[in-house]
Amino acid sequence: MRDPNEALRELAPAWKLSLADDGDPCLLVPAQQVHCHAGRSNLALVRLLGRPGIVSLNDAAGQPVYAQLTGLTAQSATLRMGGVAQTLTLGSFTRLWRGDFTTLWRVPPGYTVAAAGKAAIPADWLAARLATAAGDAAPGETSAAALKPRIAAFQSTQGLAPDGLAGPITLMQLNRATGVDEPRLQTE
Repeated sequence: MRDPNEALRELAPAWKLSLADDGDPCLLVPAQQVHCHAGRSNLALVRLLGRPGIVSLNDAAGQPVYAQLTGLTAQSATLRMGGVAQTLTLGSFTRLWRGDFTTLWRVPPGYTVAAAGKAAIPADWLAARLATAAGDAAPGETSAAALKPRIAAFQSTQGLAPDGLAGPITLMQLNRATGVDEPRLQTE
């Protein structure tokens, strides 16, 4: 399909989201405690995130088309477009893939993004999730200074750069580690 918004609308049911037939889904989903995350990616990061998303591919004329990436194994990638699934060899997929990846993720209660793009994450929620992920009984101190090394330690366990900042990728991994109900990329 030629419209990335149409591809995102096809992904919405897997997230139990209800979206209008028009408009930018990434502007509509925050009302349902979900945000979009889009950018350049590589297979290693897509595997690490382990979630379905939208990829842009080159068609025969070199023009972009958009599909859901629903599965990724060591040998193949499964794409879904217009309700039809197709499995490609990993080599074929990487030749067609433009490197763009857009996915959805459930945001913490009270999560806000300021105009400058800086996110506000409730410290109590973050401390509790980090404690759960680490197997600790109590969340501990919730000051920014106390949370930064705990975030960095979590990032290290997840194969992320340990910068101590709870950005979208770190929060996606924290959701996964603590059992938040989000769709998973098929890996078998």
